Amino acid sequence: AGLRGFAGFVSFAGLALTLAACHAKSAAPAASHDASSAAGPQATVAAFDGTTAAALTESAAHLCDDEAPEAAAAVVGPLTLQLSARGSDKNDLRISLDRIWAVCQANPDGCEAATRDFVTKSVRTLRMRSQPAARDQIVAIVRPRAYVDRVGGPSATNTLIAPLFDDLFVLYMVDLPGSLRSLATTELDALALDRGQLPALAVQNLATRLGHLSDALGNAAPGAFNVLRSGNVFESSRLLLGDEWAALATKVGKPVIVGAPSGDVLLVAIGPTGDQLASMRETVGKMFGAAQRPVSPRLYRWATNRWAVVP
Repeated sequence: AGLRGFAGFVSFAGLALTLAACHAKSAAPAASHDASSAAGPQATVAAFDGTTAAALTESAAHLCDDEAPEAAAAVVGPLTLQLSARGSDKNDLRISLDRIWAVCQANPDGCEAATRDFVTKSVRTLRMRSQPAARDQIVAIVRPRAYVDRVGGPSATNTLIAPLFDDLFVLYMVDLPGSLRSLATTELDALALDRGQLPALAVQNLATRLGHLSDALGNAAPGAFNVLRSGNVFESSRLLLGDEWAALATKVGKPVIVGAPSGDVLLVAIGPTGDQLASMRETVGKMFGAAQRPVSPRLYRWATNRWAVVP
């Protein structure tokens, strides 16, 4: 389940889809793209335009209307749409087009196809939101403050977000076939969960999806850093598996340093020298700068059962 085969709250084929439960009234100032208003003999299909961020946003909104007549797409900000089911009292989905815009800038010829694929998967996620979440679908992911701000902030209505350390946060999500969406606070009762039980369940399910750290690292030797780049959207969220990091630190008896430049990449070093640490820092910085789902440019050290920033 989930996004195992892909290269953001969702990632599709190297594109990041940010989905968050957003209070419907936040769409008040939005520019609405109502498919029904285009009905009639004079209606024309808007030509796709991905040459500017504003044009891409408008084009994506029109594509959403074409893909899902039962939904309404609204432009709520630069490269940001809100997609909601018509006649539904459910919270809406906010969609970030930042990653698509990056793809369009890098590959203008592939912009329209990439956007259409992204919109199709966005609509699929909207339709799947009516399906109740199961306990084994609840996972936790690690994302930066910038990501959290794009989906409404740490205290966004009806979302489950908690600070982790540094500028990183834990977001509680529902891992659906082909997509990942935020877990709404209102879903906890149906899952027979309270906020106190949620972290343990989410981390347990996360561990099931990632597998053991020892298997991923193999016979990791001190003095070199290992790059875990399976394409798994949860890779950087290994930071949450404290028991495994504690076991590794005890086994090697040396400092364990990590970098999480992207959602699907984690670098791990055991007892690096000063020069090796500098090289690792440079590598993490470059990967962070090039990432489609950036997490952090910093290095972290496992110390006394917690992560600390490496100065």
